Amino acid sequence: MVNLYKPTLRRQDMQGVLEAMADEAIGPGERKSGFEEAFKELVPFKKAYALRSLEYAIRFSLQNLNLGENARVLISPLAPSIYKRVLDSLGIEIAFADVDPLTGILKWTKGAEKCDAIIQYLPSENPIPEEYKQFREKTILDISAVVGQKGLEEWGAFAVCSLEDNDVISCGGGAILLSDNEITSSMYKEISMPDLNASLGNVQLKFFRDYCKKRREIAALYNQAFLRVGDKHKLFGQPYVEIKEEDNNAFRFSITLNSKLDDMQKFAKKSGVAIGRTFEDSLALTLSLRDDSLSDSIYVASRTIYFPLYYFLKTSEIETVSKMIAHLI
Repeated sequence: MVNLYKPTLRRQDMQGVLEAMADEAIGPGERKSGFEEAFKELVPFKKAYALRSLEYAIRFSLQNLNLGENARVLISPLAPSIYKRVLDSLGIEIAFADVDPLTGILKWTKGAEKCDAIIQYLPSENPIPEEYKQFREKTILDISAVVGQKGLEEWGAFAVCSLEDNDVISCGGGAILLSDNEITSSMYKEISMPDLNASLGNVQLKFFRDYCKKRREIAALYNQAFLRVGDKHKLFGQPYVEIKEEDNNAFRFSITLNSKLDDMQKFAKKSGVAIGRTFEDSLALTLSLRDDSLSDSIYVASRTIYFPLYYFLKTSEIETVSKMIAHLI
């Protein structure tokens, strides 16, 4: 079976962690600060804060927007369920808008004008509708899946990026919060990322471009295989020409099915390939949304799957996955 994920901890990663342990640098310190500085070169906001969890990053960004009582936030139904937990805990009302079914990016809605904040969850490297740019100062970007894409800082006052085990960049846990302004919180020191985790992130940032290049090469082979399927299924999230190739981190190769998910799971198992639901933890699925105005979001969340795509896949494994894609039922 070709696994959907494998641990990303390799020799160079382990060396960085061992050095941190040898220096007794377990809590937040120089390695965390170095990781924050390096991340700003990848995503050019003026300030970066490495934290222990995505929840803290979301919470602090919302709190620093200084929303009033009975605040209302616009968000994509494809965003992960953690957003509801944080928004509920802050007493903030959720408003949804539908997404482009090919990219997963929020469609433009005039309802944005009535919301106090906008959370742009970006599941693919594709342009945000131009109308949203006027709301930059009240927008939070979730760049977890698109880290490396240029120009995102023009679209939001804050950006958050998850750094868990299976994310584009992994620190073995945690997240980073980016902003052009100072983040104020009495809890910041208590929930800062430990150096042990930051040391892992530093190594991954060092090789980030190489890893992305390798994934793009594998994704190109998958794409060639998919061309043999015809137009029965749809590629999800493939970048438009406006996005430069080097800005595409090729985090996932996803397909929106025109057949039953159960049938595809059986076919994948028979083919020896593990597949996953791209939006299994989405608000659309965890809240069982049924609104007709969100039909594209619900369809995409229900029918989109992804395939193994990590930079150290073996040639034989890539061939196995490609063969399965070329014969999708």
